[in-house]
Amino acid sequence: MRHHQNTLLGIFLGLCVIGVLALVSLKIAHLPYLSTHHISPLLVAVLLGLLGSFLYPKIAYWTHHGVHFSAKKLLRLGIILYGFNVTINDILHYGYAPLFVALVVVVGVFLLGVWLGARWD
Repeated sequence: MRHHQNTLLGIFLGLCVIGVLALVSLKIAHLPYLSTHHISPLLVAVLLGLLGSFLYPKIAYWTHHGVHFSAKKLLRLGIILYGFNVTINDILHYGYAPLFVALVVVVGVFLLGVWLGARWD
């Protein structure tokens, strides 16, 4: 029973840490200088995560489960939802060249993943 409580506490604390990081990233990205230069909250969050990575080993015992859940489940969900934000019409608005580039990149990344996966097996 004690381990189960620690896991729930770890998930809660980890989600709190990730939530604070997300909120701070949003606030920083909306500062006038950064918003005029179109710096996204995602980039700010990555940089804050990089700067705060030295602190994580000190709090990992308490937050590991929540951070792991965020990295594995929530991040994947966010990437999927972000992918829905770009449509073919958005790409075709700029012509057929960006559509071709997008197809080459998607197919190239897929083939690279298959090739790397086959090499590591």
